[in-house]
Formats: sequence, structure tokens, C-alpha cells
Amino acid sequence: MTDQKVHAYWIHFKRADEESVNGFIYLPQCTCSNCQNKVNFEKPICPFCGAIMDEEAPKNAESPIEKEQ
Repeated sequence: MTDQKVHAYWIHFKRADEESVNGFIYLPQCTCSNCQNKVNFEKPICPFCGAIMDEEAPKNAESPIEKEQ
């Protein structure tokens, strides 16, 4: 059995905010790029799948926008 490590990155959520310079703010919640599970804040290792979070998000990746509730 091989002990292969999985490497991934956090996908950060943002929310529209008219008062922000960029027009949005980043939220503390993020999703693992490997297993797609959501956590409340970044961790060095995904608590769901064990992926090591040391990868960079692709340059063309767009952060999801949270809807107002």
C-alpha cells in the first residue's frame, strides 16, 4: 500500500459589498478543492479528506459569490 499524499487548495467565498473598494469582501468560509467540503476557516490540512493545503488556486479560478440570505 502506498502512502500517497493529496495536495489541494482552498476555494474562498466572497460576498458583494458596494462599500468595498473591489465591490466584494472575502468570507472566512472556504471549500476544499479536493473533496468539495466546506469549512469555517482555512486549515493547513482538510479535516474531511486529509489533503495538504499547499497548492495555489489556478490563476483563472473565480471565487464563488455567496448569495444574500
